[in-house]
Amino acid sequence: MSYIESQLQPGEQVLFRISRRRKWYHYLLVVPAYCVLLTVLIWLVGNFFLPILAAFLSETALILIGSGLLLLIGLGILPGVIHFLVDELALTDRRIVGKVQGAFSGWVFQKISVPLSEVESVRAMGGFTSPGLEIRRKNGMPSVIVKNLGSRKEFAAKLTELLNRPG
Repeated sequence: MSYIESQLQPGEQVLFRISRRRKWYHYLLVVPAYCVLLTVLIWLVGNFFLPILAAFLSETALILIGSGLLLLIGLGILPGVIHFLVDELALTDRRIVGKVQGAFSGWVFQKISVPLSEVESVRAMGGFTSPGLEIRRKNGMPSVIVKNLGSRKEFAAKLTELLNRPG
């Protein structure tokens, strides 16, 4: 069960749902990049750092240093994979609800539940490299900023239409 489905109230209907803009096949491109980076890293370490370090450190220490470098590369990729699997945002007939990447950190999740009565306006921002969605609230409350979700322009248009609907 997705986060949105678990948060829906009785009788609440999802009107529009968005998730990460990337598809599973985009992550296949990470594998060649990772292999190239790993090859360059091994070459650099093997030709420049290991000969110098071998004079001072044991073989075990050298293996730990190499493993640590590989771990750092893996940690750089991990937040993107986690958010690819988990991030989603939905517009319901009552509110905006979802669980997305934090506005300032890839390691943080931001849970969103904003009633439509509190929304002043919405704006799709950014381009291909840094897409975002800014949901401005009424009464001076801080805006909700959502990053890296696909179909943000369609979401903004649907929300604006819902906010401008008479009744």
